[in-house]
Parts: sequence; structure tokens; C-alpha cells
Amino acid sequence: MKQSILRRTCCASALIVGLNIHGFCLAQSAESTAYMGAPVELVEAPNGAITNKKLLDRVGDFNFIEPTIDKLAEGVWQFGGYGLAPMSIIETDEGLIAFDTGDTVHDGELMLEAIRTVTQKPVKVIIYGHSHTVMGAGIIADGNEGVMIIGHPELNDVVASNLAAGGRSVVGQEKVRQTLEDYLDGASFVLDQTNSFVRFDFADGATSGLDIRRAIAEFVPSPDDYDSQADITLKMSGETWAKVYLSQATPEQLIGDGEIVVDGDAAEAARLLNLFDRYSPAKAVVVRPAFLEHGL
Repeated sequence: MKQSILRRTCCASALIVGLNIHGFCLAQSAESTAYMGAPVELVEAPNGAITNKKLLDRVGDFNFIEPTIDKLAEGVWQFGGYGLAPMSIIETDEGLIAFDTGDTVHDGELMLEAIRTVTQKPVKVIIYGHSHTVMGAGIIADGNEGVMIIGHPELNDVVASNLAAGGRSVVGQEKVRQTLEDYLDGASFVLDQTNSFVRFDFADGATSGLDIRRAIAEFVPSPDDYDSQADITLKMSGETWAKVYLSQATPEQLIGDGEIVVDGDAAEAARLLNLFDRYSPAKAVVVRPAFLEHGL
């Protein structure tokens, strides 16, 4: 009986997939899409981003517009809008099972705060569905020792590779220089009227700069040879820069804790760094060249 049900389910699934593919092909042949050069109506999103109107109209169909907690069943919740990917919590007698923990430490902080609005039980198990939603685990664990971690056998190797590529291993002059240039994307278009030259002095002797001139933000590899003097100088270690690069802490926090020493206006220094925050699009006001190449 079970085999019969399974066979019917597989046949029905195959039929549905086949019909969907057929319908999709007919739709594509009947009407060209934006990917094929069809005209696109651009509108401004609430955060100031310029995007396809159709995408904006339907973004709520496949994403969380604002932080949302859905109770799916007794003791089962989904937390959406606190990070790039949603997180799920299952409550047991012994504690909580967490599915994914966020892409950054900040995601973990937001999620833990949200979790505490529905349950005070400790997290006992963390399950990873993706290699990038792991950065909030230390926060979600909330100091509990012996948390069981469940993931792909190669998860640790993949995470280590991701972190190295993303700039966490900022050790040595060349890596600091490379990650800073990647962070600023060489030369970007800034939707801001700033006019400042920021110098970065790192503990290992590396130096770089960022010249923001109204609409352009230009990476300066050698500030000592540049034709402008720095308005603000930021001094930090490579490890501190990694926190900025991966959005593991805000510039305000790092300046307040003394990890970033500012020669100049500290509040303005934090604001300038926040212009390039890739993890908070609503806060960032930079349009990178890659976006413009795709007509966005």
C-alpha cells in the first residue's frame, strides 16, 4: 500500500513539474522578459533603492518585509526578517532546537532577542541548513555549553573557506589592502553629498584611503602619495577591520570600545563607514558599478 502511494505521489509530482515547465516555456515564447531586453519600469523602494516595479510589487510573496514571528504549531515558531534567511525554533522539554542562526553576529543578536519574546528555554541543538547561516550561533547559544551542532560533514571546511574569502583572515599588508578595496568596490557611486578623504592606518603597517567626492567614492591604495590630506584617520588592527568587513560589529561600537582610534570627528567617521554597509541595504547609500552594469 505504501509503495502504491509513493508511486502515485512520484507520478503526480512528475506530471505537475512537466506541466509547469511546459507552461513556463509557452509564457517565455509568448512574451519576452526583462532578461531578454523587455522594457522595465523602475521605481524607488522605501529604502531609496531603485528597482523593478514588478519585483517590488511581489517582494512580499517570497520575503519578509519586516521582522515577523509566525507560530506554526504549539512550540514551533518561524522568525523572518531578522536576517537574510528565516530561522525556525522548536521547543522541547529539554530546550530549544534552532534551525540556522543568521549570517552575522548582529543577526544572532536580533534573533535571540526575538526568541526571548516567546520562550526562555536554552538552545540545546543547532541545525545548519546552509553554510552561510552560521555566524549567529555563538549568540544564539547564549553561553550554554555542550550545544549539539548538526550539519553537513564538510560544513566546517566550507565555513572556513567562506570566511577566508570574505576577509576574516585579514593578516598581512596585502590582505588588508585587498579586502578594503573589495569593501569599497574600487570606485562606487555614492548617493550622498559627502566630501571627505578618510585614511586607514593598520597595525601591520598597511595604509589605504577612501576619497568621497560628492558622487564618487574612490579607493586610494597609497594615501602618502595622494594629492589630498586626510580629513579623518582611522587606526585599527586587521582583526578589527575584519569585524567591520563582515559587519560583526558596528563602527560606533568599535570606536566606542577603542578598537578603532579616530583622528578627527568620530561621529562622522562612523557615518562614512556606514555608507558602505553591505549587510544593511536600508542604511547604505552606495550604488556599486556591478549594479549599474546590469541596469539596476
